[in-house]
Amino acid sequence: MAEVLLLLAALALTLACAVFVAAEFSLTTVERSAVERAVEEGSGARKGC
Repeated sequence: MAEVLLLLAALALTLACAVFVAAEFSLTTVERSAVERAVEEGSGARKGC
């Protein structure tokens, strides 16, 4: 039973790492001018910025 829990914990940590890597890629590949334009236009998407 302990082995199953350890495998599930490893899987959960791997998935969490994948989410953070995807978020980092999205933040580093977005064009800065597009973000600035969205902020100037008052886009609803800027709430997270």
